[in-house]
Amino acid sequence: QLVELKVHAADELGIPLNANLSISVSDGVESVLLDDDAIMKSKSFAFSTLSDKAEYVHHIPYFMEPGVTVHGVAKDAKGNGIPATLGIAEEDHGLISVNTNDKGLFMKSGYDSPDSIMMAIMSFNNKGKQVDDIQLLPRESVPFHLNLPLIPLALRSSDALQRIQNTRQFKDAILLKEVVIQSSKQAIQEPKLVLNYGRPDHTVPGDMVRFAGNNLLLGLRGRVPGLQVIQVGFDVTVRFRGLNSLSGGNGEPLILLDGIPLPDAQSVSSVDQFSVDRIEIIKRPVAIYGSRGVGGVIAIFTKTGRELDTEFKKKLFKIPGYNRSSQFQSPDYSVINESNSDPDFRTTIFWKPDVKTDEKGNASVRFYTADLATRYRIVVEGLTDQGMPLRAVSYITIE
Repeated sequence: QLVELKVHAADELGIPLNANLSISVSDGVESVLLDDDAIMKSKSFAFSTLSDKAEYVHHIPYFMEPGVTVHGVAKDAKGNGIPATLGIAEEDHGLISVNTNDKGLFMKSGYDSPDSIMMAIMSFNNKGKQVDDIQLLPRESVPFHLNLPLIPLALRSSDALQRIQNTRQFKDAILLKEVVIQSSKQAIQEPKLVLNYGRPDHTVPGDMVRFAGNNLLLGLRGRVPGLQVIQVGFDVTVRFRGLNSLSGGNGEPLILLDGIPLPDAQSVSSVDQFSVDRIEIIKRPVAIYGSRGVGGVIAIFTKTGRELDTEFKKKLFKIPGYNRSSQFQSPDYSVINESNSDPDFRTTIFWKPDVKTDEKGNASVRFYTADLATRYRIVVEGLTDQGMPLRAVSYITIE
C-alpha cells in the first residue's frame, strides 16, 4: 500500500521553521527500540562560552577544514626535503601551481569531492630542475573519545514468518562450480607517430613546456628562434617573424595535434600538458597542407598510454575524498516487474536523511508498506536552520 506522509515544522507560536530532517519508518512491533530521545538531550549539544576571543581560539585544537586537505613533501635524491614549485594537474580542476616551504612541505585544501580524486604532481627546484621525489603525508585524524556507557541490546524471540524467511526466495536454484580464468595482457610496442613534412627545424621535449601557463605554447617562448608567442588575457596567438608566401600568408603556423589540425592557437589550451611527448616546429611553408601550411607548422605529439604509465608511475596520486552516500533501497510497487512479486517482509520500511521543509515548514515523502499487517513507528528528527533540535514520533496501523 502506498503511504504519503506529510510533515509540518513550527515553533511554539506556530511560525513555520526551515529544517533539515531525517525521517524513518519501521515495524513498531518487531523492531527493538534503543534510546528514544537522544537528540533532545542537553548533553548532545553541550558547549562552553569563553569571553576572550584569543582564549577561545587557543582552546581549539582542530579548526574546520574547507574540504579535504592534501599534505606532502618534495625530496631530493638523498631523501631530504627541499623548496620547490609544484605543478598539480587535478581531475576536473585543471593545472595549478603550489610552492613548498624551505623544508619541502606543501599543503592544498578545499577539495570537495565524493569518492576519490586523481592528481598528477610534478615539482621543480629553484633552478628549474625536476625534483626526484614527491611523497604525500598521512592525513591527520582528529582523535575521537567516547566515554559513554554501552547500551544493552534487548533481544526478543519471534516466530513470525518474516523472521525466518529472506526477503528474496529462490526457486529451483542450481549452484554452479567456480570457474577461474587466468590470462595476461600482451605488451604491444606502439610506434611513434611520424608526419610527412620531413625533418623538423626544432624539437622541444614535452617536459620543457609544462607549467608555462594556461596554454602549453607559452612554454615555447625563447626556445625557438623567430617564433612569437603573444598572450592577451587568456588568448594566445603564435607566428613566425618574416615568414610569408606569395599566397598572402601572415606567418601564422598550422597547429597539429597528433596529425589532426586545430582551428587556432587558443584551442591548445584544452590539451593536457602532462600528456605531451614532444613538439616539432617547421619554420618553412609545408606544401602538403595547402594554404594552411604556408605559415609553417607546429606539430604537438602526445604520449601513448604505455609511455604515460611509465612516466607517471611515481607522479600519479589517488586522494581519498568523502564516502559516497548509499541510497536507501525501498521497493516501488507502481512498477510491475518480477522482483516486486517476491514476499515483502521488511521491518525497516523507509529512511530518508535529508528531507528539507519549504518556506511554510512543510515536507512530504512517499513509501510502500510491507506485506504483513502491523503497527509502524515514524520518527522525524533534525535541526532547524538556527540549530534548534526537533523530534517527533508517531504511529500508523496497517490492517
